[in-house]
Amino acid sequence: MCYQLIEVYAVCGCTYYQHAVDQCASVNQPNHTVEKKTIFVGASCGRHAGDSLTLGVIPGASSPGSDYSDPFGVDKDPYY
Repeated sequence: MCYQLIEVYAVCGCTYYQHAVDQCASVNQPNHTVEKKTIFVGASCGRHAGDSLTLGVIPGASSPGSDYSDPFGVDKDPYY
């Protein structure tokens, strides 16, 4: 089976690079398909690098400080 590797940014989903098809011996045969494999690279592309989703900011959440409450139930950083 032929394979094609596609590199995608993990957070925004934009394509980083689409490799050429790695052909097998069955290329050009009837009903032969290309299996696409996706791997994640980096976090976000330059176009989406400033998005709040990329930075882990939850819309409407307060900034970290004395009134900060973690939405996942962990109020303090265990490393402080």
